[in-house]
Amino acid sequence: MIKKYIKKPVQIEAIQLKEDNIIEVIEFLSVSRYYCPWAEDKERSIKRVLEDGCVFFETYDKYGEATEEVYFGKYVVKDEYSEYRVFDEDEFKELYEEVR
Repeated sequence: MIKKYIKKPVQIEAIQLKEDNIIEVIEFLSVSRYYCPWAEDKERSIKRVLEDGCVFFETYDKYGEATEEVYFGKYVVKDEYSEYRVFDEDEFKELYEEVR
């Protein structure tokens, strides 16, 4: 007999990039994953992200290495496999609900 199933909810971590949390986003992505070699210098990092309008970071998966970016207002999600994904606000709110 064929039955229907619902995927169990999975808890993830996420953060939305804003002008006042740039360092927190960089730390969430881990400095080693941050694309810029000067990430250790917080003042320069903030200035560069404000100029670029986004945070660049590297991802690694079964397809290899890629560079991604998180623009202001977008969410970066660390999923259950510790992989990072970027979502716009509407898509994020459609897929995820805050745990209280």
